[in-house]
Amino acid sequence: MDIRIVLVEPEHDINVGHCCRAMRNFGFRELFIVNPKCPLGFEAHMYSKHGADVLKNARRVRSVEEALKGCALVVGTTGVARRSKHVIRNPMSVAELKQKARMVKGKMALLLGREGMGLTPEEIKKCDFLVTIEADGSYPVLNLSHALAILLYELRGAKGGTWEGLAPRAERKALVDAFARLARKGGKKVRVRDPAKIATAFKNVVERALVSSIEARAILAALKEEKE
Repeated sequence: MDIRIVLVEPEHDINVGHCCRAMRNFGFRELFIVNPKCPLGFEAHMYSKHGADVLKNARRVRSVEEALKGCALVVGTTGVARRSKHVIRNPMSVAELKQKARMVKGKMALLLGREGMGLTPEEIKKCDFLVTIEADGSYPVLNLSHALAILLYELRGAKGGTWEGLAPRAERKALVDAFARLARKGGKKVRVRDPAKIATAFKNVVERALVSSIEARAILAALKEEKE
């Protein structure tokens, strides 16, 4: 499995430099930077040290969608593990991510948000699931480059997965969309209060389970039969 690091609107050159250094430390080279708010100049180069080639070859793109093209799995990072009114957060631990990463063949995007506010609710919705680093509850939000270094240290041993059964993103999306239609429709005896959140919860379950194509098609067939 290949891993692409995506930094979303980083604000400080020093953090980008340290991220490049961490990537070089652990053998990762593919970096996408979405709409950077810092100049990516001398300071970024200085703090990247021997990771300067990672910075030099990084791709600057205008949108998260562009940065995620070609990825089989998108993992967002968050320091906020609780549920909010905007999005259901149920992030997995780094240990759980490492276990699942070993099972996947294809490119995985590791999405890291802004230093000040992290990923937006809309950006989180583009993720297949979230991961959080289990820090002290009194101050759980890590510095951008520190968080990346921890994640890459753990994921280094998961490179080169061989399991090919993960359903393509299009199939997983079709499965979630079919369930969402049922949730919106409801039933004669059951009134669904918030179908959007129920659909999001189902998406979280599907993505954390890393469903195979066979499983996705079987469940989709049952959902279509229920619709009819």
